[in-house]
Amino acid sequence: MTNTAEIAAGDPGCSSPSDDSEAPADPPRQCGDGVDNDGDTLIDSADSGCSSQYDDTEAVTEGGPEICGNGVDDDGDGLVDEAEDCSNP
Repeated sequence: MTNTAEIAAGDPGCSSPSDDSEAPADPPRQCGDGVDNDGDTLIDSADSGCSSQYDDTEAVTEGGPEICGNGVDDDGDGLVDEAEDCSNP
């Protein structure tokens, strides 16, 4: 006979033996999933597009800072790694 703890452990829709919902848990948000979702080589908390692990997107909000050398228009001005934002001292 299988006990309820074993059933809950083998069922991705159950978080505990007392969980009466078969619905799967919500997937992690982009800023907490351990993946570089926006292709800028930065992951989750290292990505300037994430203000917390609960953000739905790693995409930088238009007008944010340019991250030089990543090949992405981080500040949303239509230019990728432009000289005015990425000049070397």
